[in-house]
Amino acid sequence: MKKFIYFFILLSLGWLIFENKILSILNHLFISSVIPYSWRITRIFLGVTVSTSIVLAVLFSGRGLFGALMAFICAIPALIAVYWLGCDVLGFLHWQEFNFDLRYWFLWWVFSGGFTAWFFLHGARDISGKITKWIDSKTHRPLTTLTSTEEIYKNHDNLKLKKYNPADYYDFKNRKIFMSLDVSGNPIYCDYDSFIKKSHGNSTGRSQTGKNVAIQNIAVQLLAYDEFVVMCDSKDGGDDVMAPILWKYANEYGKSYNYVELSLTAPPQFNILQLKDADFLKKILMQLARLEETDDMATSYYIQQDDAIAQKIAMFVANAPEEVTIYDIVTNHMDLFFDPKKKEQTSLQTALTKLSYKPCINAKNGFKYDDLIRGGGCLYIQAKTKDENAILSVLISSLRFIRSQERISKIVTVIGDEFMKYASQDFIDIFTEGAGKGFKLITAYQTSALLEIKQIGLSSEQMLSVIMSNNSYEYIYGTRDPLILEVFEEHYAGTKIIHEETKDTETSILLTDKSTGTKKLKKVLHARYPKELLTKLRTGEHFLYVAGELLELCYNGYLPLLSGEFNKDSEEFLQMVDKARALTQVHVNNNVIERSDCGGEEVHAGLNQLPQTPLKALKNRFS
Repeated sequence: MKKFIYFFILLSLGWLIFENKILSILNHLFISSVIPYSWRITRIFLGVTVSTSIVLAVLFSGRGLFGALMAFICAIPALIAVYWLGCDVLGFLHWQEFNFDLRYWFLWWVFSGGFTAWFFLHGARDISGKITKWIDSKTHRPLTTLTSTEEIYKNHDNLKLKKYNPADYYDFKNRKIFMSLDVSGNPIYCDYDSFIKKSHGNSTGRSQTGKNVAIQNIAVQLLAYDEFVVMCDSKDGGDDVMAPILWKYANEYGKSYNYVELSLTAPPQFNILQLKDADFLKKILMQLARLEETDDMATSYYIQQDDAIAQKIAMFVANAPEEVTIYDIVTNHMDLFFDPKKKEQTSLQTALTKLSYKPCINAKNGFKYDDLIRGGGCLYIQAKTKDENAILSVLISSLRFIRSQERISKIVTVIGDEFMKYASQDFIDIFTEGAGKGFKLITAYQTSALLEIKQIGLSSEQMLSVIMSNNSYEYIYGTRDPLILEVFEEHYAGTKIIHEETKDTETSILLTDKSTGTKKLKKVLHARYPKELLTKLRTGEHFLYVAGELLELCYNGYLPLLSGEFNKDSEEFLQMVDKARALTQVHVNNNVIERSDCGGEEVHAGLNQLPQTPLKALKNRFS
């Protein structure tokens, strides 16, 4: 209303100031006299004006009431020209300072008006489209309509995000877990006791998008809530930041930190056959040999043979008065289970032979699974090659088994980065039933195509279904994975009510398509975010999915690791990596080399110098 008042005041002031000028112009236009200052310009201008007026009137006509009004306004100059012509023909128009020749003027009008008409007709489609947009903007209803992908991209590109430290938002007092910060700067929390404590999580996205940063943030808070965090690292060379982060914050929160390495050259650390349960031992022996049930009858026959032998070995180990290692079985008891006269070894025999040459899993009286769980803190397990993936899988199965058997109450969270490399049936069981029983998974993967777990016969689509069905919170980073893009819009993005307009279009006499002005509205459900936006997310940006609801777009903050600016080549970072990747307990000849969590000096207790002969050295290590 104020706009109309201001406009009326301006018109009134204009009339008071320019009254005589306005009356003179009106006299020239509509009364009886015209005083042109340049007749050549007048001739050209009149033709251009009339042509423009007629073309615009035609383009606006037939576009509803508003279009009809605009067509009438555009036709006024042409009507004035007709008025002038009529007055001249009838003798009512008195020209001054010029003898009017209608035929001479007509040539000027044809030339200027024809050129103008050609110009408009040449660009009629473009002009018609702009007119349609202009009418739509003036007749727009204040309803929620569909935002174009281009507009979403543009709004996303204009986002300005500030760096932040996630630790500044931690709320341990109220038992909350800080999940992330949305792009508007609002922190997002979840309740620890009623939600995170009983929930699986996942982080997915292409390489270098920051998916492990989200896991670091969650893992650090779980340490503060006294959970036992098990980090499974199967990357070639290991994750460069995860180990230092967990080492630093475990020490900061006063929690224990243990680092285990499963490589061929790693020293003795634990006995993988330490649990005295025959059924479980048989299971992990088959797991170590990567022997799973199959529908192939020929393959199944040999698997059943190895299954029977694994049962004998399991009974032998379970009933032995002392610890028995795989090295013991291979060097001292192989004839009890395998026929030495056979030229070809079975799969189980080959697997045990290979594993006997791994000192890291053949240490007698090494660390115990139950002690690790009760001690809490963080256990970092590094598998350097794919040969160690089966061992990593057995370690997780063993931790789950002993926690259940010993009824240990401490909550265990396993972080499985690229978990499909070492996942077993136990992982599926953990997904489907483990969270409510205090054994949880936080998984991470880059592409759904690699989710296939051949060792248990699950395809990528089946595994993706398991993840989606059982994860209660998920970080979705930028990706171009077609399977992820497909399920994002359908299952993650959620819906919103959109008012969809339909318009009738017809072809005018100028051969241009134009809307008739008739509009129909209907309500439809549409995805909140288009799947294409996932391909545009920058490093650190992600969608947070919590308890069936996709929250707003969020972005990562980075936990401070160094005293100054983060630099992987700095001496401080390299020293921290060395400390985080120092083996915390090494067992040789049943003696322990203790190494402090802070990477202190080694303390040797009664160790003999190992001979240089490889065979003797190997035997002395395990004797």
